[in-house]
Amino acid sequence: MDLMQEIKELLSNIEVGGNLNQPSYELERCFEQVLTENEDRSAFIDDKDIALYGLSNRLVRLENICFDLRADKEVVMAAVSKHGGALEYASEALRADREVVMAAVSNWGRALEYASQELRSDKAVSLQAISAYESALSLVDEALYLDRDFISQAVFCNGLALEYVSSEMADDKEIVLTAVTDTGWALEYASKRLQADKEVVLTALLNQEPLAIVSDEEEAKTEFGFMYQDPFLITRKHEYYAPLGEERDYLVWSEGVEESILSFASGDLRADREVVLASVKLDGSSLKFVSEALKGDKEIVTEAVSQFGGALMHAVAKFKADKSLVMKAVMQNPWALKHAANELKTDKDFVLEIIERTGVSDNWMRSHIPADILKDVDILKALDKEQGFSG
Repeated sequence: MDLMQEIKELLSNIEVGGNLNQPSYELERCFEQVLTENEDRSAFIDDKDIALYGLSNRLVRLENICFDLRADKEVVMAAVSKHGGALEYASEALRADREVVMAAVSNWGRALEYASQELRSDKAVSLQAISAYESALSLVDEALYLDRDFISQAVFCNGLALEYVSSEMADDKEIVLTAVTDTGWALEYASKRLQADKEVVLTALLNQEPLAIVSDEEEAKTEFGFMYQDPFLITRKHEYYAPLGEERDYLVWSEGVEESILSFASGDLRADREVVLASVKLDGSSLKFVSEALKGDKEIVTEAVSQFGGALMHAVAKFKADKSLVMKAVMQNPWALKHAANELKTDKDFVLEIIERTGVSDNWMRSHIPADILKDVDILKALDKEQGFSG
């Protein structure tokens, strides 16, 4: 019996009492073998039932399906509903079918590239694509691209689409305000003039949010190279992250943060106390980008480390030796202790208080505290107590 016939029989058995949406091991094996045996052929599956099952369960791609079935709307809908990019392999007629294209761009905005010219001129289709993927704006028909009302709608749907607008639109305050209201990160793509506009920058700062949420550990490791607790919150630049929980906004932070929304503001606004306070209250790590003068402002630094302890590294030296301020930073994020002045790291009473209030481990302390003070009997006892030892 050939593999195609075996697949048909297995499908028949499933139809009797199984679940067509959950492939069996035998079916997965058969599809894998079929693909291996036909790796040099792009369109070899000519049975509609097999095609539908394979596409619905991500066992095959539309390019593996024969050309006649690529003109079958049911088959193509099964493909684009799983991955919009499959639209590339649909028949010309279906790439001009509004329902098919809508399904494709809803799944993957850049599938708009494969839609007919007429549908790339369709406002609703284009806006759906841009909502899913901001760069789809670069694929719309030229008439839409030059239409101010359409651009305003586009950045309302997805503020990051501001990256793909014309320089004239990026200098349009109303359009930019719409974009940064959707996401403050759009400030990066505003004109220099508007990056120096206080209203625009304050609006952006009040609308900052992580742009990726990953709930699967394997996906996190694969996509971002990170391995941490579940679920995950990752910023736009994937430089710092945190578990999505109520206790802390940012549990772990990388010193490699290269951008914050404040970093896109003009130098004058990064020296504006009102703007800087608004920024550090929501994103303590933005202390890195404030003017040197304001890094010496205790209220600003206190707000920054209260929101994110790691911001201590960007404070001036006197604040790294300030017990109350350092304690605020360490309570928010124990890793902030590495940036404290050495005189605090060797202050026995201060170290004991940290151990008592944070419950940090022996290994953690050894990587942040000078070795000599870790030999102190009282500190060793405190560490043993936190780890559940007694003696």
